[in-house]
Amino acid sequence: MKDMTNLPEILSDVKNLESILNMVGSLGNSILPWVKIALASMGNVSSDIFKYLFSKQIAHKEAEADLIKKGYKTILEELKDEGFSIREIKEFMNLFTEFSKAYTLQKENHSTIDYDWMCFFSDHAKKTSEERIQDIWANILTGEINKKGSYSKNTMSILSRMTKEDAEDFTQVVRNNIDNGFILNPLYSNAIPIEYFNRSLNLGLISPIMTDLKFEYIKDKDNEMLIGNKTYNLDVSTSNSLSNVVINGFTLSISGKELMQLIDKKLKPTNNFLEIIRQELKIRYEIKLIID
Repeated sequence: MKDMTNLPEILSDVKNLESILNMVGSLGNSILPWVKIALASMGNVSSDIFKYLFSKQIAHKEAEADLIKKGYKTILEELKDEGFSIREIKEFMNLFTEFSKAYTLQKENHSTIDYDWMCFFSDHAKKTSEERIQDIWANILTGEINKKGSYSKNTMSILSRMTKEDAEDFTQVVRNNIDNGFILNPLYSNAIPIEYFNRSLNLGLISPIMTDLKFEYIKDKDNEMLIGNKTYNLDVSTSNSLSNVVINGFTLSISGKELMQLIDKKLKPTNNFLEIIRQELKIRYEIKLIID
C-alpha cells in the first residue's frame, strides 16, 4: 500500500489546486499548441492525474458531478483512492501550478515549443513546492513560449537545485551588478556579503574567473553607469579630458544572466553598495557618482 502520511500538507494547499482546476476547466476542446506539448511532457503519472481531473470537469459541465462543491479535500482524497501516492500528487500539483501561472500570461499565445526542452522543464520543475522558485519556473516557461531558446537546459538544471534561500541570496548579488552582469569583487569591497557571493558562485551563476571591467569617461560629456536596474550619472571632475576606470571583479555566467532577467526589476542597488562605488570613483578617479 502506498504511503499517504502527508496528505494534510497537500490538502492545505487549496490555492494551487484552485488555479490548476481553473486551467483544466478552461482548456475545453481548443488547446493551444504549446499547452498540448506541455501536457505531453508531463510523464505517465501526471498525465493520468490530469486525465482524471479533466474527466471530472467534463462531468461537471454536463451536470453529472459537481466538482467544486465537493471541495478540494474530496478531490485529493479521490486521487489517493485512485492509487496515486502523495509524492505523485504533489509533483503533479507543483508542475501544473507552474503551467497555470504561465497559462494566465500566455492563454492567447498560439506559439509552439520544443518538445525535448519541455520534457526537460517538466522533469525538473515538478520537484519544487516553494512558491518563489515556482514563480521563476513559470517565468522561464513564459519566456520560452514568447521566444524559443531564451533559457538553456543548464539554467534549468541549476534552478532545480536552488532553494528559496539561494534565490534570495542571488537577488542580493544581482541587485548590485554593474553593466548588466559584472559583480564587484566581494573580498575587495565588502559590498556583497561573501556568503551570498559564494552560494551563487557554487551554483554556477557566477563565472569563477576574476576579470576587470573597463570604462572610458569623457569630461564635460554625458557619462552613465548602470548599477542594478538603475542608471546613474557621472560627473568627471578630473582635469584630464579622458578618464579610464578599471574595476576588479567577476561576471555572471550565461545561466546567471538568464536568471537575472527574471529577478524583480523594481529592486534597486543597496545604499552601502552605492556609497562604496561613489567613494571608489571619487578617490581613485576624481569622478563623482550622482545619486538622485
